[in-house]
Amino acid sequence: MDSSTAPPPAPPADPRKVEAVAIPVDGLIEAPQLPPKARAGAACKLGIDEAGRGPVLGAMTFGCCYWAVEEDADVERDQEEINDSKQLTEDQRAKLFERVLDDDRLGWAVEVVSAARLSREMLRKKAPVSLNAISFDATCRLIQRALDRNVDVVEAYVDTVGDPDVYRDRLTRHFEGRISFTVAKKADALYKCTGAASICAKVIRDESLRRWVFEERGLDDRDFGSGYPSDPACVAWLRRNAHAVFGFPALARFSWQPAKQRLKDVDAVDDDTRAHFAFVAEVEFDEVGGPARPRCTSAWRGAGAGAMVSVRTGARGQRRGEHDEDHGVGHGLEEEGTRARAEEAEARPLLPAARNAVVARRVVRVTLAPLKK
Repeated sequence: MDSSTAPPPAPPADPRKVEAVAIPVDGLIEAPQLPPKARAGAACKLGIDEAGRGPVLGAMTFGCCYWAVEEDADVERDQEEINDSKQLTEDQRAKLFERVLDDDRLGWAVEVVSAARLSREMLRKKAPVSLNAISFDATCRLIQRALDRNVDVVEAYVDTVGDPDVYRDRLTRHFEGRISFTVAKKADALYKCTGAASICAKVIRDESLRRWVFEERGLDDRDFGSGYPSDPACVAWLRRNAHAVFGFPALARFSWQPAKQRLKDVDAVDDDTRAHFAFVAEVEFDEVGGPARPRCTSAWRGAGAGAMVSVRTGARGQRRGEHDEDHGVGHGLEEEGTRARAEEAEARPLLPAARNAVVARRVVRVTLAPLKK
C-alpha cells in the first residue's frame, strides 16, 4: 500500500483509562510514577483490600492505594465518592478507578493471583497453603513493594482476614513495628485509602476476567457469567467444561469446592473416553520456574509430583510416537495430548494478547499403566 494512502496510526491509549492498563495473567501491576510527595519522602498512609475471594473462576486480586498524610484531608474531600467497591455498580467502580489513575497524588498497585497459582498453592500434597495465608502474603508483598520504592509508609489500613486484633499483631510483627496498622472488618467502607484499594482490586479482577484468552485449543466458551458459584451461568459453564481426563480449563480454581464436586461427578471415565485413551501415565517432575498451572486430569487436581495424565493411543493400544522394537511401546506422548514439557519459563504474559505462563518442568520418571475398566 502506498504510504500516502495508508490509514493514520491509531492514537495512543489514554493512560488514565481502564482499557490502557496492561493486566498480567499473574503478577504485579502498579502506577509507573510515585506521587510527588511520596517521591520527596513525605510520610504516607496506605490501604489494602482484596477482591475475588468467592469466585470459582478467574484470578483473585489484592489492591493497595496510598498518598501523603499531609494531603489526606484534600484527597478525602476530592475523592469523597470512593467507598466499598461492593456497594458500587461496575460502571461507578470503573469511573472511580480512572479518577485514581488521573490523580497524581495517589499511588496504587494490584497483585493478580491467578486461578492456577491459587490451585497450586492450596492443593500441594505437602504443606498446602490456606487462602488466608495467601492473602496475608500478598498483603505483605504489596506493602514491601511500596517500601522498596522508598515510599515512607507510616500508617496502613487493612480489611481483616479473620480476627482483626490477631491479624493486626501479625502484620505489626512482620514489619517489626515500623508501621502503625489499623485492621478492621469492612475497612473499605471506613477508610478512604482502603476503599480506593478495594476499587483498584475489583476493577482489575473484573477486567482480567473480561479480557481472558483461553489457551486450551478450540475452547472459547465465554458464557461463564460472574465466575461466582451462585451464578447459574457459572454453574452451567462448569458442567459443560469439566472433562473426565483433563479436568477444567486454566480459568477454573481446582481448589474450590464447586470445582472439586464437579470433577467428582465426572470422575467415572465414560466409554467414549475409553475408546480414545487406553493408558494413563504417572509423571513425576521437578518444577524449574514460577507457579505452575494445573493441567490435570480427574485424578490430579493440582500441581505436584505424581500427576496423572492420559496418553492417546494408536492401533492395538500402543502409544503413538517413536516405537521400541523390543517392547512395541512408544517413547513419546502424543503432541495433541498432554505431555510433560521442559521449557524455559518466560516473562509473565499480559492479557489479552498473550497466553498463560508455562512453568518449566523437568521430568523425573514416566510410568505407564492400563486404564482400569
